[in-house]
Amino acid sequence: MDEFCPGAERCLDPFHLVEWANEALDEVCMQAWREARSRETGRSPGRQRRGEERDRTAQKIKGSSVALGKAPENLTDSQRTRVGFIADATKLYRAYCLKESLRTLIRIYQGGYEKAFLFEIDSFLSKINYTLDCSDLSDGI
Repeated sequence: MDEFCPGAERCLDPFHLVEWANEALDEVCMQAWREARSRETGRSPGRQRRGEERDRTAQKIKGSSVALGKAPENLTDSQRTRVGFIADATKLYRAYCLKESLRTLIRIYQGGYEKAFLFEIDSFLSKINYTLDCSDLSDGI
């Protein structure tokens, strides 16, 4: 945005909040892909040995970025499978869950449900604190 409109400012509307969350999720996804890719390339080059399974983690992560950006209710069956694979990827799945929590928060706020909003914002902030406090954020996918 800075490239095309250097003086423009983003406003805090639901669309842009979710857009920012998706941009952050894309960064986490790319980082997870790079980490998985570096683990794959650490293997010996050439074909795998007989009976040896090839690690397809990086390929699955790379193919999941579209699914991670969509709302869960709009996912196809194959995209649900990809998101299910990501559930095993600690750091990436946490980022996905935070984005979905933000979407839920926005829907509740727009619906005018004050008590539910206060509960959900408390839950959302707890998830963020948990994510920031986790010591294992640097390992795993």
